[in-house]
Amino acid sequence: MMNIKYLKTITIPKGKEYLNQYLEEFPVNCLLHKGKTGCGGTEMVLNDKRNTIIAVPTKDLIKNKIEPNLNRKERRDNILGVMEGVEEYQIKNYIDEHEVKKIMVTYDSLPKVIKIIAAKGGNAYEDYFLLVDEYHRLFLDNLFRDKAVRNLLDEATKFKSVTFMTATPVDEMFIMDELKFLPVQEISWKTLEPVKVTVVRTNSLLEQVLFYIAYSRGCAMQGDINFHFFVNSVAFISSIIKKSQLPPGLFRVVCSNNNMNKKKLGEGVEISTTSSPSKKFNFYTSTVFEGSDILDMNGYTIVVSDGNSEGRIIDISTSMKQICGRIRDSKYKNRVTYICPFPKKLELSWEEYKAFIDKELENTRAGIERINKLEEKDRLWEIDLVKKGLNDTCIFINKESKLEVDTNKYMLDLYNYKKRCELLGKDLNLQQTFSSQNYIVSEIDHVPHERTPSLKLLAGTSTRKCFKDYFEEYVQLMEKREGENSLAYHFSSLFNLEEERHQVLAKEYPLVKEAYEKLGVDKVKKMKYKTSNIKRELGKLANIPDARRVVDYIKKRYALPVKLEVSSWREILNHIYHVELGLQESARAKATDLDKWFITRYGYFNQDGKTVDAMTVIREKSIMEEGTKVGE
Repeated sequence: MMNIKYLKTITIPKGKEYLNQYLEEFPVNCLLHKGKTGCGGTEMVLNDKRNTIIAVPTKDLIKNKIEPNLNRKERRDNILGVMEGVEEYQIKNYIDEHEVKKIMVTYDSLPKVIKIIAAKGGNAYEDYFLLVDEYHRLFLDNLFRDKAVRNLLDEATKFKSVTFMTATPVDEMFIMDELKFLPVQEISWKTLEPVKVTVVRTNSLLEQVLFYIAYSRGCAMQGDINFHFFVNSVAFISSIIKKSQLPPGLFRVVCSNNNMNKKKLGEGVEISTTSSPSKKFNFYTSTVFEGSDILDMNGYTIVVSDGNSEGRIIDISTSMKQICGRIRDSKYKNRVTYICPFPKKLELSWEEYKAFIDKELENTRAGIERINKLEEKDRLWEIDLVKKGLNDTCIFINKESKLEVDTNKYMLDLYNYKKRCELLGKDLNLQQTFSSQNYIVSEIDHVPHERTPSLKLLAGTSTRKCFKDYFEEYVQLMEKREGENSLAYHFSSLFNLEEERHQVLAKEYPLVKEAYEKLGVDKVKKMKYKTSNIKRELGKLANIPDARRVVDYIKKRYALPVKLEVSSWREILNHIYHVELGLQESARAKATDLDKWFITRYGYFNQDGKTVDAMTVIREKSIMEEGTKVGE
């Protein structure tokens, strides 16, 4: 492993709040760890006299830097933001019309801008300084934007002058392999004030947020505080708005403005930007966590961290330092409330999980090496099989048409599990984690809640029904909805138990909704409402291999790693084989089937004085074993 070189730390003296108050030149050709948010790093580059390209993770961050706010005037003419809707001719015109070029791009758009500069006779690598802002996101986003990340890294390392900047660097072991050749330049601030954190541990994040909203609305003393909630989920925000019945004038939502999020939020909920006026209750997703400027003198930050166990979702706790600096002018900027789950014992320690990941990485490299040594025809055939396998997200095809391991994705898995261990560990562990980031945990409250009753209580019956009954009821509700005026139905449904019943069916029995939308009423009838046939047909439509469906079923319902009795795993697999996949009864499940698709560990339970065989399912394998099929 390459050792990281550290340059002499730059110490900013007391009384200085911004980089340009002390530094005459911006540090280049390094990984710049700027020490705090809101210190004017991006602004310093935007206002100097060099041609500059600034690569950022989201288009929302570009909009935030370009749009006017209370502290700055319109500057769309001086800074070009390259994102959706910006045409090639506009970029060319900007280059022609401006002596000093300041171009902001998303990570995905950097190669495009470099080509356009070349088409105009320039050389971006020589003529422009490149700032890759919030560079830790290259690592954190690599799982879902791997192609964009690889393309950016390929281009960025060609620049004569380049700086990768962040206020929240990852631990040294998680610095991407492609960046380890650059030295680290750290900045220390003498005026840096610690942030006081009030930790609220609870069994229901939703109920705790609802409590803050209800308390604030009913208490006149809270009139000078606007709450700013930072969460990971648009669906969570939607639940808060609906359950608290917030009127539009009291809240705003800032998230990615796309159709999926609009659908989750529902009609009547507008997606805002950070430059829009703050309201009493403000909700933000990850699109705002880094780099954006929020202005609200009365803004109080509340971070909601769910400790999500899914290895592909990075918990919000990794962005704490970024989030605490978002509200630039708040009189509460050195205070934050952090809502998180009760502590719990994880199945594997960090060290144990790392050992399994290291072994899996070793096995994956060995498998890839074997494939890459084959003759081209055989190699391409094997590669095609891998692409159709369980999970090729940790493997990619390089420019030589050979397989290559994306080590960064393995490290991302480790990183997320490490953060999960810190979050869900004992209170002392949480205090130590915060103190290492210059936070002071002022208090830790444990707040239990009675959970809100399930919507299925509105069903109005305790009689057990079969799939056919639920499906036919759902069809009747949908036909009624389609037959009525949509606007009138929208208002009447607010007080209509039938609409609640429709929501119950869609939520509690998702197969009903999926069969209705994808197969249609006639086809479901022809299959005599048999769920195994319906699920098998849906699987064919989705073109999803059975093995993939087994893995997705388990990962959706269990927080990996999870330890269960061997007999329980057999029951789970039998249910998947015969109910979910509709296989013949002769396809008998064995717990060892899981070894085909997951990394597992065998052990024991001590249950009522008896020793019971157990299996821990740790994580999905990168490459499926050769020749394995479901139910063999």
